Amino acid sequence: MIKESLKVEINRLFVKKINGETKFFASIRNYIVEKAKKENKNLIVFCKELNEDIIIPAESLNEGIKSNDVFKSKIDDKPYYLIDFEWDKYKRQDLGNPRTFSRLIL
Repeated sequence: MIKESLKVEINRLFVKKINGETKFFASIRNYIVEKAKKENKNLIVFCKELNEDIIIPAESLNEGIKSNDVFKSKIDDKPYYLIDFEWDKYKRQDLGNPRTFSRLIL
């Protein structure tokens, strides 16, 4: 059975250094992640800058890294924080690329 998904669009990814390694993250507002958890839906994140998307399975929504910074919405002035998900971890594999395909089956 295919699980329903909640879709969100972001403009760009953010770069963080973790243990000396550069990683790219999608920052999603906490209330969107909480809604996906509550409804037990996958989260599809589309990045405009890359023209790519990732799928974060409902089971993996707790893996996000919560930021300590609190922001205020420009629309309704409600506070929110961001939850970061590592882009490459959830990126779909390009099975049309022979190198990727061979790594998956070997």
